[in-house]
Amino acid sequence: FVGFIGFKNDRVTAGGEVTYKSNIEPVRGHHAWGVSGTGSLGLTQKTEIFTRFDFSASVTPPGDITPWNRENDGNFFIAGFQYSPVENVKFAVDYQGTYPYAREKIASKAIFLNALFRF
Repeated sequence: FVGFIGFKNDRVTAGGEVTYKSNIEPVRGHHAWGVSGTGSLGLTQKTEIFTRFDFSASVTPPGDITPWNRENDGNFFIAGFQYSPVENVKFAVDYQGTYPYAREKIASKAIFLNALFRF
């Protein structure tokens, strides 16, 4: 199951998504779900700020004490600024963080510089 809703106008974009997967790999009881949200705001004709958040989790099968995919469950966050000096050229700087639910895993945090050139 996937559900999505979105909105876009000249300055604002926003979207939300819900997913549910059942019997993954195909193993009975291995279900997972997630929620995502994304958005951007145009500050000027050439600049915008953007963000995205993802939440993902697996369920705990009957008889178990932890979710079946706990090692991969967690949150992802991105936020940044984009500048487009001319059409088909974009530069962006953003922060990306991955936050696992498993306590033994370490969160990752990074700053990225991106360039896009379309020909």
